[in-house]
Amino acid sequence: MCRWADQSGQVKALLESEEIILRGTFKQRVPLAAVTGIEAGEAGLRFVFGPERIVLEMGLIEAGRWLTKIQTPPPSLRQKLGLEGISNALVVGAVGEPVLQDALEGFTTSAQADACMVIGMVENEDELAQAMRAHQALDPRAPIWIVAVKGKASPFGETRVREAMRARGFFDTKVASVSGTLTADRYLRKK
Repeated sequence: MCRWADQSGQVKALLESEEIILRGTFKQRVPLAAVTGIEAGEAGLRFVFGPERIVLEMGLIEAGRWLTKIQTPPPSLRQKLGLEGISNALVVGAVGEPVLQDALEGFTTSAQADACMVIGMVENEDELAQAMRAHQALDPRAPIWIVAVKGKASPFGETRVREAMRARGFFDTKVASVSGTLTADRYLRKK
């Protein structure tokens, strides 16, 4: 149940990383950045969006969980890639995405002997092979992140990368969204 200002109705509420999505009586996308006065109580999750007061009736425990998730900032791309604490990623290919450039700043090396992981910028099979050659010089347990264009329209996207990596004896263990157009998949060698 949702109470939106002076109206109420049944909704399915979804908490996403940047918004609350309401489906049902109220079809709304509420950007978390625009939410104020958020609190959890017996009635559920209460917050203000624009001039409206909203209550999502979900009980105190679930409201507390949502409040914690909303108030906890999402991990940075640097954290998602596991760069903090290791500081030595070998980057193969050109990094054109500013968000990725920022995440990598200060955490890369040009010496394979110093690298703890490989991050490969891949748009085709040849670039994937180049990233794999760089990875061969590392400890076999080292991860390799493959950054590729998102979506089915990509000529060498996530599905083709996954198939090629699995054929080489690797399995995917994590996915991180880099931007609206790029995704990164972490692979480890099968034992």
